[in-house]
Amino acid sequence: METIKKTRTIARNAFSRACKKLEAELAVDPPDLVAVQVSLSMLNQKADSLAAEEQKFLEALLNSSAEIAEIDEAAEGAEEYTRRWLKLQQAAESCMRIDRRRQSSGSVGSEGDSQSRRRFRLPKLELKRFNGEIDQSLSFWSSFVQIHEDDDLSPEDKFQYLIQCMEENSRAREVVESFPPTAGNYPKVIESLKSRFGRTELLVEVYVRKMLSLILRNAAQVEPLRLSSLYDKLESYMRALETLGVTTESHVATIFPLVESCLQEELLRAWQRNSRGQNASGGGDSLSDKLKQLMEFLRREVEGEDRIALAMSGFNLSDRQRVADNPRPSPPPRQRTPKLPSSTCLFSRQPGTGRRASVSCPTCQGRHKALMCPRTSNDNREAEAIGHDQNHALTKAGKGGLLLQTLIARLVGAKARTVVRVLVDTGSQRSYLTRHVALKAGCHPVGCHNFAQSLFGGFRSGPRPHNCYDARLECLDGSYACQLQAYDESKICGLISPIPEGPWMNELREKGINLSDMGKEPSDIDVLIGADVAGELYTGRIVRLESGLTAMETRLGWTLMGRSLDIPSSGSSAMPVTAMFVQDADVQSLWQLDVVGIEDPGMVKTKREMEEATRAHFLQTVTVSDDGRYLVHLPWREVRDRLPDNFESARRRLISVTKKLRENDLFSSYNEVFDEWKREGIIEEVQALSSRGQCHYLAHRPVVKENSQTTKIRPVFDASAKQGNNPSLNDCLETGPNLMQLLPNVMLQFRMRKIGVVADIRKAFLQIGVNPEDRDFLRFLWWEDVDAQKLKIYRHNRVVFGASCSPFLLAAVIEHLLDRAPEQFRDTARRLRTSFYVDNCLSSSDSVAEVHRFIIEARQIMSSGGFDLRGWLYNEDMNAEDMQTVPILGMLWNRRSDTLRLNMERVIEGLSKHVTKRNILSATHQAG
Repeated sequence: METIKKTRTIARNAFSRACKKLEAELAVDPPDLVAVQVSLSMLNQKADSLAAEEQKFLEALLNSSAEIAEIDEAAEGAEEYTRRWLKLQQAAESCMRIDRRRQSSGSVGSEGDSQSRRRFRLPKLELKRFNGEIDQSLSFWSSFVQIHEDDDLSPEDKFQYLIQCMEENSRAREVVESFPPTAGNYPKVIESLKSRFGRTELLVEVYVRKMLSLILRNAAQVEPLRLSSLYDKLESYMRALETLGVTTESHVATIFPLVESCLQEELLRAWQRNSRGQNASGGGDSLSDKLKQLMEFLRREVEGEDRIALAMSGFNLSDRQRVADNPRPSPPPRQRTPKLPSSTCLFSRQPGTGRRASVSCPTCQGRHKALMCPRTSNDNREAEAIGHDQNHALTKAGKGGLLLQTLIARLVGAKARTVVRVLVDTGSQRSYLTRHVALKAGCHPVGCHNFAQSLFGGFRSGPRPHNCYDARLECLDGSYACQLQAYDESKICGLISPIPEGPWMNELREKGINLSDMGKEPSDIDVLIGADVAGELYTGRIVRLESGLTAMETRLGWTLMGRSLDIPSSGSSAMPVTAMFVQDADVQSLWQLDVVGIEDPGMVKTKREMEEATRAHFLQTVTVSDDGRYLVHLPWREVRDRLPDNFESARRRLISVTKKLRENDLFSSYNEVFDEWKREGIIEEVQALSSRGQCHYLAHRPVVKENSQTTKIRPVFDASAKQGNNPSLNDCLETGPNLMQLLPNVMLQFRMRKIGVVADIRKAFLQIGVNPEDRDFLRFLWWEDVDAQKLKIYRHNRVVFGASCSPFLLAAVIEHLLDRAPEQFRDTARRLRTSFYVDNCLSSSDSVAEVHRFIIEARQIMSSGGFDLRGWLYNEDMNAEDMQTVPILGMLWNRRSDTLRLNMERVIEGLSKHVTKRNILSATHQAG
């Protein structure tokens, strides 16, 4: 027992010496960390030895006859030594932690250096905010990971920091706020954010799609990106992919073609020449080496452009500046005139003789025809120059570009909260929004109004129907919202540039003004706020900047307007604010007879009003069934009550048609068409011969097309048949606008670009349903059996080919469908609006890649309305077995030579027929 007690005493003395040593090291200012760590290690060893001896001593006391009080006293002594050890250990670790923080904050060096650095007040670092956009997740996580991995912060504090990093009213904020802010939920919310917005495979797809968007932009031949911007984008996308584990070496076969396809043609040619030179000099042949060489080539090109720009801008050496400052005098008109045949040779021989006639110009008395008089040519040229100068004066009253009052806000609807671009225009009496944005946000129409618009130059457009929506606009931070009534429009105005970077930005920051509509690329306006609402939005704060611009505050945010020399001018195009809505300048307007004063203005007005009323009736009554099929009402006129049933006439004509079908052995084929229609739900049987309400029977006849690729024989219904002095069905229906006016526009669109594209809609009229209330007016008769002994009554469930309103209903349904096309297909939908003539689609493109994208997107858009856009043909990538000549709109298109010609065989064939209205119209149609 005594031996154990002596050993414990020795261990206690050694422990006390180690404690004093550590306390002395900690008392030094500043402490020597190495000495502190050594003393702490020694103390830990002595503490372990002492703990073992204390345990032996307590066990010996328990085995002896010692009193309880003596055992308690020994235990308390051991605890006192343990308490002292823990206290010193905590002090040492605290000292070393403080030193680590000092080193991480940059306090390294002498004491004097540290004191000098503390005099600077660095700006506060703001945490990057995250709005739920997938392509922003990498940059957000790289900044937030420092907080996430900080062991000194509690999970509750990390949760609060995470909430602050989420943008208001964003998807990411909704995910974070769905978890109660507790320590246990912090790792769960991090895992939820990663699974929603940070999945590696999704991020890889996002950056690959960004590269594909650059390729599509290049293929569409829109305004190309600057080379420096293109290089920066490619570098950032590739670095992001490497961060996600998509290494260049393992995926170079995919990345290299993508990067190469993003380049413009001229740059690609320069790269090919450069790569051939590198291969000749022993450069690497692998794709990985080629990708490195391509990026190095782009870097050198960017550096070269920067040096050229620096050299040219330093001494005003740009080509544009030289031309503007030192305009080159134009040569006299006579020097520029190309060499022409003698001006006296134009139809100058006397008829019946070989002698030349004496020619005298009535303008200048010279020996030439008046058509070739240079004085007349000069006058015309001067008039054109004056007109151009006047337009230029109207467009550019001063130098520099112009900014309009635009801002970014949020449109709140039943479906979504959509970020929109807003233009404030006090010259407009009403507020407007695009149909696409109204449908996307889920705004509900509260009415439909017909009104005309007074346009720039005193022109007044015809009245058109506009849906009125209750719209709610709010600013981006949600601090203000307003309710307004806005009318829909397919396109409000042309592209308007946002506010670019410039010297005015420093002025705005100093005055605490934040703008929302910043950027470089012009884009569409989604909402126009007119004078009916603008007065309520202005706060009265107006700030005039030294740059000449004026900042005006609205409750939705600040706007900037005015002209400045630092803003790039938009050229010779002008967009008056009070003329945002321009008349549709369609090509068919060139063929309207009122241009030459033939049409009666009163009749024209009445006709237009009827067309607009028909369009408004369609918009108010059109619906979509559960299976996605459009249902339309027939556009009735007031004479509908006088429409007879026409049963006897339809029965007599059926007997005559049946006789001809049997003579030509076509009865079975004709009957199979009706059977197919019945299976597809196009027609349905009417059980009773008598009707409790008004009805009408249509006569029908077969039309045979031997060269048709789809249907050889089809029924055509005669809706123009009359019974006595009563009106026909077509007399009781509105026809809508004359679609023949669309032909010149469609044909010009087809011939505009390099590659022509044609298609048609399969059974277009039969894809549109008729409202059940109108189906009894579309009855017809057919036989119950092949012996043609017993009649059976059918009625149409779909639009009838032969009714005068059918082309209008088809065109209106297509327009309605295109107005509601998804956001990503907006460009294709805009092209399709001017590409349809009835069920034929004619368009053109500049490249095969653009054709393929147009076909895919067009089929997706049309299929959403139940239409099958098929039979695609274009004049590129043709095989030898492909059909070379195809008919389009009554003409023949040679795909190989890309030429159009009349089908003279059909025209000559029509001349031998009897002269009837039908044959005359048919021959006229074949002649284009």
